[in-house]
Amino acid sequence: PSPQSNRQSSTSGTSRPAALDSDSFRILPLHTGRRLLYLGLRMSALPPETGLGYTPPVVRQLSVFLENKVGRLHDMLEVFQREPGLELCAISVLEASEHSVVRLISTNIKLASDLLKEDGWAFTATDLLVVRLQPGQTIEGLCLALLSVELNLRFAYPLMAGRVNEATMAISVDDHVFAGQVLRRRGFDLLGEADLVPPPGD
Repeated sequence: PSPQSNRQSSTSGTSRPAALDSDSFRILPLHTGRRLLYLGLRMSALPPETGLGYTPPVVRQLSVFLENKVGRLHDMLEVFQREPGLELCAISVLEASEHSVVRLISTNIKLASDLLKEDGWAFTATDLLVVRLQPGQTIEGLCLALLSVELNLRFAYPLMAGRVNEATMAISVDDHVFAGQVLRRRGFDLLGEADLVPPPGD
């Protein structure tokens, strides 16, 4: 991290920044499990629900491992096609020389997991943040909000969720709790699994 970074390690021996005796600005510690961060917050501008105690909703992604053989992706997707009421919100295919990794988000992650297990497919599960962009918000603004606080953006892809004509992104970061707090303070909407199902009539 650069000398200007606002992150301080709890084990590095670096002294804690001095607290500011002000009603409008304070330096507060944020424990993330792996590191101790000190955030300068303007307290008057931060609603309680977007404070340090906020835990963002997450959506579970399934990563299915496929051999690079003709028909394997077709066979795997048929597992979901056979189940009424189960829909995929997103798919992202990463191809390598000998295998592929297919990232999936569905409207019912437990049912999707059970179906893959029953059919013998190898997969892992990962928690992601799903962000809905409001008018005036952009993908680059979303990414810059995370990168500006030195969060690692591992990957991102769009998905279909909730109501039509809403731009929605799934993102993987190295600390989804801290990322969720940052995005909430920047005015981004974070969705959970229940928000992925379109309302009746849409």
